[in-house]
Amino acid sequence: MRRYAEAPLIAIRPRLAHPYGDFMQFSQLHLRRLAQGRALGQEATRLWWACLALADYENRIDADAADLSRFCDMQLSAVYRGLKVLKEQELIEPHPTRHRALRVNPLVAWKGSVKSLKDELRRIEQRAA
Repeated sequence: MRRYAEAPLIAIRPRLAHPYGDFMQFSQLHLRRLAQGRALGQEATRLWWACLALADYENRIDADAADLSRFCDMQLSAVYRGLKVLKEQELIEPHPTRHRALRVNPLVAWKGSVKSLKDELRRIEQRAA
């Protein structure tokens, strides 16, 4: 008969999904800038919220203009105008490694691990230098 008394007891609890879904961190500096600056306009504001809602891990947005148009129930031309405003305000940018993908600017908001955020901020600093 085997004795298991000497073996350590390990309890593994399954990770529970949060009832509100995933979370995203925001830069208060950029939130103040948005609140105090000139308004983005209705089209860009709706797209901004859609981009935040659709952002995947490390801020990737796997939605093109047609997908955003359907998601927001907006005309395609309005989506293009809104995306232009969001890019001019540096809220979104082209994804650095994925063709035709967008991402939320990591200096504005971040969805991912703190380690990956630090790595991304280091890459941004290196590109700026």
